[in-house]
Amino acid sequence: MFLATLIAIAVCTLRLILFHLGRPPEGTDFLIVHFFALVTIVFFTDHRLLRTDKSAGFPI
Repeated sequence: MFLATLIAIAVCTLRLILFHLGRPPEGTDFLIVHFFALVTIVFFTDHRLLRTDKSAGFPI
């Protein structure tokens, strides 16, 4: 969950920086950044859960 929090903070910070520079993301311009952030959060969170779960049948 620590990594997920860091990624969420990084995305929010990037959005605020763009807003203060006078270039706020409009519409779907920032959609790809949000998509990659969500995919990264889900991947690393689930990867950690699978590594720590002794009953998981997936070899890691």
